[in-house]
Amino acid sequence: MRTISRSKRWALRGRVRLWRGQRSGASAVELALVLPVLLGVLFAIIEFGFVLFLHNNMVNAAREAARRLAVGDVVAAGTTTCPGPANSAEDVACDYLVNWGLNFTLAATEPAPADPVRDVTMTISVPLADATPIDILGIFTSGNLRANAVMRKEE
Repeated sequence: MRTISRSKRWALRGRVRLWRGQRSGASAVELALVLPVLLGVLFAIIEFGFVLFLHNNMVNAAREAARRLAVGDVVAAGTTTCPGPANSAEDVACDYLVNWGLNFTLAATEPAPADPVRDVTMTISVPLADATPIDILGIFTSGNLRANAVMRKEE
């Protein structure tokens, strides 16, 4: 059986402690490398969820305005921005979108009297650059977010 002297044991303990001390800095370096990627993914998820929620509200506003236009409760004023003219389909849509504080473009169309296709259309759009609260990653910088609803005009 081989024995190690007391002085060698103390020397080996010192090397083990030194090796453990050098390793503890590796986790800080790994965190510094991984944290920006994780934060980028987290902010992208938040940003995408916000845009998806806004689009869902725009679709609901367009559908409600098209329904009211189809049954004859309101009239179409053409292309406008919020707030729309009183007693118009655009005004109905603006009531749904008033709390967003964005510059929505609204367009409502009614069918012509001789048109065989009796559809009313409501379109809402907003620039994507305005629709994102934090555009850290630059994903939503160009283009428009658009919601469209088409319904049959009731006679």
